[in-house]
Amino acid sequence: GHTGIRASIRWHLVGGALLTAVAVAIVEEFFFRGVLYGLLRRHFSWKVSLNALSVVFAALHFLSPHPSLKKFSGDVTWLSGFEILPKIFWKYGEPQLIVGGLLTLVLVGWILGYVTEHTKSLWMAIGIHGGWVFALRSFMLNSRRVGDTSFWFGKDLITGGAPLVLLAVTLGCLVMAFRRWPRDPV
Repeated sequence: GHTGIRASIRWHLVGGALLTAVAVAIVEEFFFRGVLYGLLRRHFSWKVSLNALSVVFAALHFLSPHPSLKKFSGDVTWLSGFEILPKIFWKYGEPQLIVGGLLTLVLVGWILGYVTEHTKSLWMAIGIHGGWVFALRSFMLNSRRVGDTSFWFGKDLITGGAPLVLLAVTLGCLVMAFRRWPRDPV
């Protein structure tokens, strides 16, 4: 599967992508790497804390409503939330999505945690996270899928082998850059 760029860039939507990226990066980094990672580090080593939180980060980001829920037209009752709850975990029943998407999200969480541990600050993780969200949102707004999914490119931009390779290269570059810093946790 591959993606085609739209005939004209929809610049009016790029500003919204930027605001989303900034908001998501600040809120998520404060919560995941600031609060949760900080609490884990009080009781565990940085490696245990980083690995555990990366799995939690990925598991929560992997939750999403099944596409059929977007067409929900039934009556809303007190039990409606409980009725759709199983449809939020649907991706866990798809082996291709677990291998391609969940692993990508674990690696994203690990990279952001590694940066936080190394720099002892949230700022670089916020910048990386925001940059990724902005790039993904901007690309999704200005492109359309042309073709079927493949091993390299899944149903979305975080699923498949290509995102894993790009993240592995990113991690490799960060590890090499941080080796010059005296506080490298590796």
